[in-house]
This record gives sequence, structure tokens and C-alpha cells, in this order.
Amino acid sequence: MRSETERRYQYDVVVVGGGAAGFAAALGASAAGAKTLLIERNPYLGGIGTHSGMACFCGFYSNSTPPVPLVGGVGRMVVERLEALGEVMEPYRSAFSHILIDFDIEMLKYALDCLIEKSGVTMLLESHMISAEVNDRVITNITCADDEGLFTVSAHVFVDATGDANLAHLAGVETVFGEDGKVQMASLVLWIGGIDRNAEYKQEELETAIIKAKEAGIGPLTKSKAIAWIATKGDRARFALPNYALKGLDAENLTHAACDTRKQAQAYVNALRTYMPGMENCYLAQSGPRIGIRESRRVVCQKLLRNEDAMKGVKPQDSIARSGWPFEIHDRLDMASSDGHVEDHSYFGIPLGCLKAVDTPNLWCAGRNIYVDRQTLGSVRVMGTGFATGQAAGVAAALTGSSADYDIEAIQKELLRQGAIPL
Repeated sequence: MRSETERRYQYDVVVVGGGAAGFAAALGASAAGAKTLLIERNPYLGGIGTHSGMACFCGFYSNSTPPVPLVGGVGRMVVERLEALGEVMEPYRSAFSHILIDFDIEMLKYALDCLIEKSGVTMLLESHMISAEVNDRVITNITCADDEGLFTVSAHVFVDATGDANLAHLAGVETVFGEDGKVQMASLVLWIGGIDRNAEYKQEELETAIIKAKEAGIGPLTKSKAIAWIATKGDRARFALPNYALKGLDAENLTHAACDTRKQAQAYVNALRTYMPGMENCYLAQSGPRIGIRESRRVVCQKLLRNEDAMKGVKPQDSIARSGWPFEIHDRLDMASSDGHVEDHSYFGIPLGCLKAVDTPNLWCAGRNIYVDRQTLGSVRVMGTGFATGQAAGVAAALTGSSADYDIEAIQKELLRQGAIPL
């Protein structure tokens, strides 16, 4: 039974999840005039960029020559805020010809705090959503927990930006887990210190070093291919090395994933220290802290974006975001990704219906839990596209409320007013 003194909150729009997609959804909804709450279970925002240590933005530009900008609005605002704080945010082509923008993790945490403070959004960190109440297919409220106990949040409309479709799952909304029960590999990001930042660490040399370590019995080790992403500051490099075949999101599975990849992390450092020239004095400076999950649940929405359309660069009239990152699929435990590309290295449009839950009129989703097939997810799951789909979901939530219908032209117009690039 609920206590009469239980804390209760009421908002127009509630966004669950404070990664790139959730952050953009909250700012988009607030800028569209909605009283907005952002709920995040970690003590900081940023999602995989901060909590999994993946310190670069992907998906801001197409891979064409010249590159086409794909993300404006809130995503561009974040980049500009980091620049105003003194960070160098220059796009560059990686060894795979992908265009990236590196950032400092601690500065990103602070930049997101600063932007939230000016946005009118209410933010509650360290708040764990534990249940959802549904009445006649409409989500009426969610229950969250913090160290003082439980509190209830009611809203006209909700945005699931949890990455794992946790809100949808708890509300009994239909979701799919990967494809045929299999998901892309999860990876632990390793920050390895004690390196010479002026040295050239070639991918071929890294692969040779790891293979030699495997042959010498150093392990456990999964994939052999990796790139050393040299940090913008200090003597550290970032590696997305230990792979893990995730089978579920329960505590048992996630505990095994964490312990397994931490064990691998120590073996990888041993391998690099022993066999990689220039890394003789390296050490593990930091991992994760959470394993980076590329794929888990997706919400069944009004529209499914299929890879045959995405690869052709289809740009539908009801598009609300662009995506041009390669179709980066991590489907084998011992391998790095296999990539496909949009035709002419261009981009495709994401229809708004991919963000609207099919049977729950007041639920929108954003980020990597939108309704696309597995191959297309390899493109849309990155942070740049997450900013774009998040802002669209927030604007749609603010303008639509609990209605099952929406005005695509009004949503696109508001996105343009906010500086986003919907088409």
C-alpha cells in the first residue's frame, strides 16, 4: 500500500534515460513548450559516452566526400557548448574513413549539466525506474526508487530513451530482443595508460600482438582486431576490446558480462604490454564502467525501417532525422565489426512512425530502441543519430500528448525551428 506521504510528481512529458537520445528528447520537449522531467539512474548524463567510456561522437556526418551534416539541433548545441568550454571538437576521418568527433568525458558531463540548467528541464539523477502503471493501454505513471525510497511520476506522455526499452518492457509494451534472440556483441571500453602518444599504433601491429598472446596462452581474449584511439589529453588510448555475447538484461546475465570482460581486460593489458611495441609500460587506467551494449530490446512501433530502404538512402516525406553512419554489425565474438554502407556513402531518413509505439498512444521511443531491423540498427544506434531521434521524440511528445494521432508537418516545423535537420 502506498503511503500518504509518498512523493508524487506531475509533468507533461517524462523522459526516462539520460544518454544522448534522452537528453535531446528532454530539451526538445521543453523547447516545444512542455513541462518536462528527465530521469536518469546514473549520477551523470551521457549514457554510453560517459558511463561506458566511449568518448567520441559518431554519426554527425555522412561518409561522403564532402561530408554532409546529419545532426543539428541539440546535438550541435552540445558540440558548441564543449567548444565554449575550451574543448577542440574538430571532426576527423578515422582509419576506417568514418567521421568522428572526440570529446573529454568529464567535460561532456559538465556541458550536459550546464545545458540542462538553462533549458527549463527538471532532472532527477540516481533515480531507478522500477515499475509502470498502465490503464487501457495508456501509461499513467511510473514508480522510481532512490536512496530515500519510492516516488511516483505521472505524465501525459512518456519517452523511452533507456537504450534497452526498459520503460516499454515494464509497461508490457511489445518489444523484440535482437533478431532470433541474438544481439550484436557487447564490448567493454578500456582506457590504457602509460603509452607514447607520439607513436603510431597500427591496427595490423595490434592484431599481431593479440594473436601472439593467444598463441602463448595469455587469456581469456576474444577479438583480435582493435584500434588505439589516442586520447586528446594525457598518455592514454581507448580500445573497445573485450567482446561478450549478451543473452539477457537480468542481473545474472549482466553480472557475468561485467566479470567476464573485466577478466579479459587484465589479459589484454598483459598481451599489449608483452607483445605490442611502444606499450611495454602500459596499464589499465579505467574500464567502462558499464559494458557497452549495442543491441538489446527494440520497441514495436507503427513503422519498421528495413535495411533495403536504408541502404538505398531512402528519404521519406515523414522523416524526422538523418542517419549516415555505416551499418556496423558486431555479430561474432572473435571479430571486429563488418560494415555496409548507404548508397554513395550518403544518408537515409528515419520515419516518425519508427518512434511511436504501435499500441500505446502516449509512448515514444528514441535512440537504439526505435523500430528498425538489425542491420539498420548498426547505423542508427550511434550517439549522433541518438541526439536526432531523441529530439524528434521529445518534440513529438510535447506536440501530441496522449493522442494516438500526430501532425508530421507540425513536428517537422518545430524541429526546424529548434535547428534540427529532420529531412
